[in-house]
Amino acid sequence: SFRVVTMVVITAAVLVCCVGTGTIFEIERANTDHIIGGPCNIAIASQREVTQSLSHTDVTNTRFALLLRSIRALVIQNVKDPPKQAVDAVWTSMQTWHRFGAPWGSRSTPLTREYLAQRCFRELVTQWDDTTWIADCASSSEQNFVQAPHADWIYVAWDTEEFTGVNVDYDSLYVENRNKLVFMMDMSDGWSPGNVTGVLGNLSSWNLTNKGLRNPSETPTKRLVEYRPTARPFYTVQTKFHDDAAASPAGTSGTPARRAFSSLYWFLYGGVAGLAWTAPVAYCGNYSCFEGVV
Repeated sequence: SFRVVTMVVITAAVLVCCVGTGTIFEIERANTDHIIGGPCNIAIASQREVTQSLSHTDVTNTRFALLLRSIRALVIQNVKDPPKQAVDAVWTSMQTWHRFGAPWGSRSTPLTREYLAQRCFRELVTQWDDTTWIADCASSSEQNFVQAPHADWIYVAWDTEEFTGVNVDYDSLYVENRNKLVFMMDMSDGWSPGNVTGVLGNLSSWNLTNKGLRNPSETPTKRLVEYRPTARPFYTVQTKFHDDAAASPAGTSGTPARRAFSSLYWFLYGGVAGLAWTAPVAYCGNYSCFEGVV
């Protein structure tokens, strides 16, 4: 009938209009996404890359670099400088005595060891008693718990197995107890605290205060028998340099004396491991006159 035909025509026209309109909107939306969405996504991606780069380069890398510099400064201040200063002080004194012909001589003699022991003693006391450093690094209420960077041992050993030096008692970490020192001597004859004749190979130790021996006639507080300085890591590091120099084309006379850290090793007392900064006793400046280690 006419009514049915009319309804079908109207319905078809509405559907065609709806589909056409929807198609146009969809095409416009796709064009809009392409025109606006693409550049926007590209901008977001590039901003993400820039943000990550800035965060990694300017924040992470910078912080790591600052941290590494801080660690390096602490290692230099607390590990490298104190033993370097100690070796410089003792070796410079030895060079001066040798240069001006000190009456106790340059080789190991009882008088040489006595003077060197006193020199080592004064250097350690100076390092442990650095009140300026302590005052700069702690408030008055904290100063009893702050210790200036310092070496714990200073010693000189010769190729004859003779030895002298000073050690700070490792239990004495607080400022008010820094006078607990151990005086160490090893000799074949001659001077020693209390005029006790030493025995080569027997390491004897005496307690000290900041003013020296408590009692000049006291007997050693510790003895270590069959002690061989030349077998210790602080000595063998320089022995290796000497042997390498002897085997090189330049020879020992053409190889300048050099300083170096030893390997990590156990110290004699206190169950403590550490490193030693070493300098060869070589007054000529090369390994042809190598005779010991500071």
